[in-house]
Amino acid sequence: MSVTVATTSSPPKASTGRRQVLAVLGIMAAFSAPTSVIAIKTPAWEAQDEPDHVQNVEVLAAGHWYRIPGSLLHQRSSGVSTRSRFISNELHQPPLYYLLLAAYQRLIGLHSRAVDPGPASFLSLDARRGLYLHHSSSDHRFVLYLRFPNVLLGILTMCLTFLAARLISSDPWTPVIAAAIVAFVPRFVFISSFVTNDNLVNTLGAGLAYAGVRAARPPGRLWVIIVAGLLGLLVITKLSALPALIVLLPVLVARTGWRERTRALAAAIAVIVAVGGWYLIQNDVRYGDPLALSASKHYLEPIGGLGTFGPYVVTNPLRLILYDVPSRIWWEFWHASTMPPYSWPWPASALLWGLMAFALAGLLNRSGANLPRSGVTRAQLTVLASLVLAAFASVWLVAFNTAAYDARLALVGLPALACLAGLGLEHRKVPLRLLLPVAGLGATLVAIYGDVLSVHWNP
Repeated sequence: MSVTVATTSSPPKASTGRRQVLAVLGIMAAFSAPTSVIAIKTPAWEAQDEPDHVQNVEVLAAGHWYRIPGSLLHQRSSGVSTRSRFISNELHQPPLYYLLLAAYQRLIGLHSRAVDPGPASFLSLDARRGLYLHHSSSDHRFVLYLRFPNVLLGILTMCLTFLAARLISSDPWTPVIAAAIVAFVPRFVFISSFVTNDNLVNTLGAGLAYAGVRAARPPGRLWVIIVAGLLGLLVITKLSALPALIVLLPVLVARTGWRERTRALAAAIAVIVAVGGWYLIQNDVRYGDPLALSASKHYLEPIGGLGTFGPYVVTNPLRLILYDVPSRIWWEFWHASTMPPYSWPWPASALLWGLMAFALAGLLNRSGANLPRSGVTRAQLTVLASLVLAAFASVWLVAFNTAAYDARLALVGLPALACLAGLGLEHRKVPLRLLLPVAGLGATLVAIYGDVLSVHWNP
């Protein structure tokens, strides 16, 4: 008499874990390839504001401390011994990102050098060959050393997104989908290829998503401190990310009892001040206010850093709030082409926004009874939602101060948005769950061809 042993149809946890790791490694490779192609194929300085960000790095690598100049006469070198006539419009930025890159540059033995992109074509010449008339291979080799650490920051952002999604879902593939959504947003891929402090901001945003969902799960006292520390790091990386401070609210509400909440708030404030307070004090001593708003405005207006060569005034706030900013987010969040040969088509934005709406709509069908089964609590959902809202609010905030506001500022909330989207897709069939990341990857490849490979760069 034979005995038949029943077997389960679900794979063992170890097998699922291995496939999960392989999937993440595949996403990392699929992300690294296009970002590396963009970094290698784009000549030095052709990325948006890259010369300005690199100059900040070079000032620090040369052993000086950059500062907002009091007049245009002192803007040329900002501490670097050079004959360059290049005028940076990023000297008002907080220093953390530049300090890290400068330390990396010193560590690998790369000498500081002048940033001088040379004459620009603007709109008077054939811009299909790039903004600058001459591209130096020496400059390109130098900038590549600074570009590739940004690819690593992009990978770290994706991995932190994966870990955050794994905390809120018992489904093994929801974290993979969330990571893939982040990795294949065209704007994120392009930004990760160049030197810009947005990359560190995005990584810190992913860290906030992870630490926030940990802190929202009691007791989580240590994670409240970590959330506060990350917020302090954001303060000294980019001031446009200040709305992210609202993430503290749902984290504190998740504490049990007002006494515990008060203690957590006091500890959080102390950590934020300890991490980022020195920069605010420096601004107050040097420029007269903690955010250096007046000094930045006085410095940026003459060089067009506010988007115009004159005072920037919002004449119609209602139009700005209800139309100008939303339309720019619609067009620029997924990608923004800076080269005339290729323009980001509206159907691409419509497709990606539609797929994102489809993913988030899945959250509306989840009843309160289903939340514990999926591994997520209302407090954790609130943390992620608040980070997303704060990220988009930063675009509106900057829009009231400069015409040069950009939807890329909202990418600090992309990891949290991807976690919510992955959770909303959790109960969909696999082909439907893959639609958004696959569409993003396809759009990325098209954007690379239009913005990089099809441009006949100046020699």
